[in-house]
Amino acid sequence: MNFKLNALFLPSISDYQRLIILILRKALSLEVAIAVVLLSATMFLSGCDRPAVTLQSDSLAKVEKATKDYLESPGFLKEVMGEGVKPHQTFCAYQVYGIETRQGKFYHYLWTLCQEYNLTDTQLKSNSEVSFPIALILEKRGLLYKVIRHQMPRGGEHYSEDLTTIFPDYILQAVRLQSNDTTTVERLLTRLEKENTQAANSYFKIESP
Repeated sequence: MNFKLNALFLPSISDYQRLIILILRKALSLEVAIAVVLLSATMFLSGCDRPAVTLQSDSLAKVEKATKDYLESPGFLKEVMGEGVKPHQTFCAYQVYGIETRQGKFYHYLWTLCQEYNLTDTQLKSNSEVSFPIALILEKRGLLYKVIRHQMPRGGEHYSEDLTTIFPDYILQAVRLQSNDTTTVERLLTRLEKENTQAANSYFKIESP
């Protein structure tokens, strides 16, 4: 894979958490096991005084739909991938790091992978991709949720400073900035790429192998 990374914002898994993963693997897929461990770590780090929220399944589904719709909207895709992007052939998958509420707004913290796909001679290919951390700010409007804006760290010398401004401490403590952990990078991006490829297969009406 040849992904464009702004930086690495990845889960930090302790030896204890690795043990839990090994146990869970016997009953669950590796991806589900990792998700369970990371969620537990985030809940532990958040503490009782954090503004973390627990949404009912129907509300969570609405937040996820609003998130997906926003990430795959033409305006956002043009911002992160350029004017030449083909929105209807571009799909975004993401890892959730946390959600909290402040002043009536919901903050959804993610690591996202967006990929544009083309179909050439029955072969599906991703010819453009970008991966980045992002915070989406949502409001509840009636029974639905709507993303009203987003926050992303700038590149270069501003990156680390923006991360600490955008993401709360408990999120930063639950992940690590480490550019040489290629195994963790590949594992996360492979999972997100698989989700995007499945969405592209559905769009182009290709049967999954």
